[in-house]
Amino acid sequence: MGNHMVRVQAAEDLLAAVSRMNETKASSAMVEESGKLVGLITERDIVKFVETSRRPSEVSVKEIMSPPPVMVSENTSVEEAVQLMLDLGDRRLSVFRDDALVGMVTSTNILAAISKGLLAREVFIYLSDVFKKEASPAT
Repeated sequence: MGNHMVRVQAAEDLLAAVSRMNETKASSAMVEESGKLVGLITERDIVKFVETSRRPSEVSVKEIMSPPPVMVSENTSVEEAVQLMLDLGDRRLSVFRDDALVGMVTSTNILAAISKGLLAREVFIYLSDVFKKEASPAT
């Protein structure tokens, strides 16, 4: 799980949010309103916005954000997280402890852990099998 989350306010303008994402080299930011998670702004959301003729300084984050990522417990296994990402076609999951957002796990986090050898051999074998199934053509 990533330990650095960019947080933006739903009412803030897109230009300010993108600037913060660029400063921290983040590909997404959690969107909050009144202290609660209400969405996520991603690079994909920003790319879709570019097609419009509107100025980023005149658009609120809330207008282009995606729904919040699916929530998982901090005790969710890597296997469960990967399977959930694959089932949903999503690359991010928000991680909660009790009712508090504590982080986000992304496909990039999982790949980084694999490349650094931080996952147990059994988890690596499971993930290899999952990705092989996803890559093979349907019969």
